[in-house]
Amino acid sequence: MKILKRGPDFIKFRISSEDDLWTTAKLCKKNRRIGMLGERRDQTTAGEEGGRAKAATRKKTWIELIIEYTEFQTFSDTLRVHGIIHEAAFDKGSHHTHIVQIGDEINISINGEWPHED
Repeated sequence: MKILKRGPDFIKFRISSEDDLWTTAKLCKKNRRIGMLGERRDQTTAGEEGGRAKAATRKKTWIELIIEYTEFQTFSDTLRVHGIIHEAAFDKGSHHTHIVQIGDEINISINGEWPHED
């Protein structure tokens, strides 16, 4: 794990191994926030039929979630972080899942300061 930036209420780092994914899973506690680049369907590019259009263009954008729960999948070297979009270009308040993999840069932030056990 390479720490890129650290503050009293956040840490930004790059995942470099499967062990880092496990450590990240332990840091991703409920109601903390995680931000990283993710993809969302841009509904403004969808057709006029309404609803969830598969033809909508996927856009890569910075998405920050309020964490609800995580799933660490050792068989695929991924960490799935489920939550509600707190900060993004669009779809605030919607559910989203970040799929964290080796090589990803993420930002985890909390309210207040980091406890000593973290």
